[in-house]
Amino acid sequence: MDAQQLAHFKTRLLELQAQFQGEIGRLEQATAVINEDASYGVSNHMADDATDIYEREKNLALIEDRQELLDQITAALERVEAGTYGICLKTGKPIPIERLEVLPYAALSVEAQNH
Repeated sequence: MDAQQLAHFKTRLLELQAQFQGEIGRLEQATAVINEDASYGVSNHMADDATDIYEREKNLALIEDRQELLDQITAALERVEAGTYGICLKTGKPIPIERLEVLPYAALSVEAQNH
């Protein structure tokens, strides 16, 4: 991978990192509002309570998912700095550029991931 390609992927990773950090922040804020409303007894109906519980659980699952992706992005950025970005962690072979275009934080080649 040449320096221009590496810079391209680093930029993409940094953009994704900012995007997921923003999403996590918004989800945490929305969850805090739901928790605050519930603690003040804003909803008086069982259906409203059920909706609040559903929304809170959905937000927490989305936060967990985004955090996992953020961790993978951080690891990819560390590989960029270490000079090992684009190399499969299992096989040691280059990950095809096409895969990195689709999944810039990929740590494994398709072959390695399928095994």
